[in-house]
Amino acid sequence: MSTPELDKLRDKCRDAALDKGSHVLILSSPAPESTLPSALLGRSIMKSGGIFHITFTEPVLNIEALGAVIKAHSRRVPIVIGIDIVGNQVTELGENTPILLGGSLDQRCSSYPHLGLGKGVSIAAYALAQEKLDVGPEELFLAAAGSLLENSSINEADRQSRSLVKLALESGVLEEERGFRIFGVSFLPLTETLSNSISPYLPGVSGVPESCEALLDDADIAPQKRDAPIALLASEEKKRLTERLVPKLGKSVIRRLLGLDFETGLEPVDGPLRRVSGVQALAEAAWCRQDLGTAQALWIGDRARMLRSALDSYRVHCRGVISGVQHLVLAQKNREVENVSSHLLAVPLIEARSETLSDVGRIAFESGYVDQDVLLVLYKDDCAGVIWYFDSMSLSKVILALTSAGLAVTSTSARSVLVSLSSKEDRIALFGMLDKLVKAGD
Repeated sequence: MSTPELDKLRDKCRDAALDKGSHVLILSSPAPESTLPSALLGRSIMKSGGIFHITFTEPVLNIEALGAVIKAHSRRVPIVIGIDIVGNQVTELGENTPILLGGSLDQRCSSYPHLGLGKGVSIAAYALAQEKLDVGPEELFLAAAGSLLENSSINEADRQSRSLVKLALESGVLEEERGFRIFGVSFLPLTETLSNSISPYLPGVSGVPESCEALLDDADIAPQKRDAPIALLASEEKKRLTERLVPKLGKSVIRRLLGLDFETGLEPVDGPLRRVSGVQALAEAAWCRQDLGTAQALWIGDRARMLRSALDSYRVHCRGVISGVQHLVLAQKNREVENVSSHLLAVPLIEARSETLSDVGRIAFESGYVDQDVLLVLYKDDCAGVIWYFDSMSLSKVILALTSAGLAVTSTSARSVLVSLSSKEDRIALFGMLDKLVKAGD
């Protein structure tokens, strides 16, 4: 099965130096919309008798660094996924022409030999695999899920992405599912799903078991039903739960909680990876925790060895994030918040785990604890999480600005980075750089 959009991309793929049995280097961004197509290609390469090595790097990479990586793997076909390539110096990339999926190429280095296959990472990866390798329903699911994660909603997706999702629906790989989109909806006990939720965070319910029980009492959910997943509630019970829960939430939280989801029959009915929303939650948490290898093994298909580990890590992450949010609220109450400028807000979160700062900041914006027009810095003694909610600042721009100043920076989401600090002076210098960065974007 194919679509006109796929056929056009497959025509471009014919020049790719990729064949069945190839040895391949996949250089991937850690973003979920890149890691899923990376797994798609990894599966297809193995199906086709090839071997692949995957390396994760930041979503922006200097052309010289790319050249060094390609030279170090000179016998492998290089595929670069979801990475912005920058630089202005002539760089030899070796004999192998890199295949670029998604991301962007700085105009200053656009003359370097490459095969660019469009901005839609997932559909480009699927077209490449379809043209050059072997694909099946699992690869189509990964491609469709990746396309859905590239866009905030299917209605806002471009024609290419919509065509790929439509193909998955028509082939039976995906089905639409409306209702709760919360992680655990089909496999975790109701009380655990609500009280541990961070995607979305439910103010007054997440991390507060007694409030969760009171909510369920008010919704007239029988005690014996609370050990079953939300998906097994009767329609009337779901309606009552929604009516009691929604008034407690802001619009951005409601959009994450309820609406259109997609599920696949390739996974068990009670499987954590059956719904695209579940895949998204695990992938986003893996980026925050820099646990990309475990997530990649899940997408490729190593369920028996990795699924339990991934779920346990996710539970620990949720508890850490909820604790971090509670510390943030307490810091605000105790007036420990520092208004560095009209653009920049800094909060000490010494007790929080560094890998939770990104989600804590996101929740602060979504739940209205922090104004969405400011840049938020959540700092500890040795690091600071920098989080933003507005659209005018790109992740690549932040990474380039901070790394050019000599700082060690790690991306943790599409709108956050973690910056290593060695002293109070480093933190003050970081505040100054960030304030200038925000003002420059106004």
